[in-house]
Amino acid sequence: MPLAAIRAAHGPLLERASAVARARGLAIRTEQTYLHWVLRFIGFFKNRDPRALGATEVSAFLEYLAVHRQVCVFRRKWPPGLKESGHWF
Repeated sequence: MPLAAIRAAHGPLLERASAVARARGLAIRTEQTYLHWVLRFIGFFKNRDPRALGATEVSAFLEYLAVHRQVCVFRRKWPPGLKESGHWF
């Protein structure tokens, strides 16, 4: 699914994520990177509502990245509880 379609469908979520990143004082490039990964996560599940996704889906996405895309070789170094909770922001 094109990122533009996901961005259009989930604008409020992305705005909230952006606001959280700015409140935490993150660099603009870090914020942009986080938003890109949020978009990819939503796109991986074909634009499903992220509130309906949980730990199982987070694990499936991380597994896909590590095994098929070889993006996250050190996936065990994710922040504690992220994989289990399924919450990013």
